[in-house]
Amino acid sequence: MTQPVTSDKSTALNELYCRITQIAEAMGGRAFPIKSSLSFPGATVSAPRFEDVPALHVDMPNDFQVEFVPSYPLSFPSDLSMRAKRIHGGLRKSDWHFNFAPDGWRRTQALLSDDEIRVCLTPERPRSASY
Repeated sequence: MTQPVTSDKSTALNELYCRITQIAEAMGGRAFPIKSSLSFPGATVSAPRFEDVPALHVDMPNDFQVEFVPSYPLSFPSDLSMRAKRIHGGLRKSDWHFNFAPDGWRRTQALLSDDEIRVCLTPERPRSASY
């Protein structure tokens, strides 16, 4: 018996959230799971429809926060992608986008590295930090 797609997406998100949590804690931050309500794209439903999805909120030192949220409801028939909303001192920084491929999470052509996650969890690109 195969698992439903939603379950596969939840597993992929959970694995990434665990990775982000470990890295954030090693950097002096704190991560905790939250729920986020996402709407289905208007062209796909006749009436507004929402779905709660698992998300991750990360508080980092120096008043920096990152919220990791899937781009679409998990039951929506699309590839799994997510957005990292980055906020420093109450001001929105550039959002990051991640896509889940058959071989794992990606931000660019290459697999998502722990170093990329560290940069995402930093308000500015670290100059010569060693983690």
